[in-house]
Amino acid sequence: MSVDESLRSDMKNMATQQETWLTDHTGPEDIAYGVAVTATKPGGTAKIGKLAFHALPGNVIAVKVVKKGYCISGYNKAATKAISATKSLVYKSAAGGIQPGVGACYPAVGVSLTTGWTRCRAG
Repeated sequence: MSVDESLRSDMKNMATQQETWLTDHTGPEDIAYGVAVTATKPGGTAKIGKLAFHALPGNVIAVKVVKKGYCISGYNKAATKAISATKSLVYKSAAGGIQPGVGACYPAVGVSLTTGWTRCRAG
């Protein structure tokens, strides 16, 4: 698998875990659009509730919860185009998936920080 393919795969896997979390949290107290994930270290691990997400080697994946959805950004310094936090592949749940070209979720996410998660509520 190429670096670009591994990055797309990780982003789709993160989206699946976000959707799984959302499916499991549908009660009236769970007014949420996703789980924000601080950027993984390259090839690192993040928690989405009780689920664990493991990025493939070199991939940095982060999630920003936005109004009515979530935005996943991913990059790998060895990728063809998605090489930094501001030049990332971008997956927008409200737009149906990975967007063409490179960019960033705004504000930009994807800086290698410690792995973690926070639950965000609408409102």
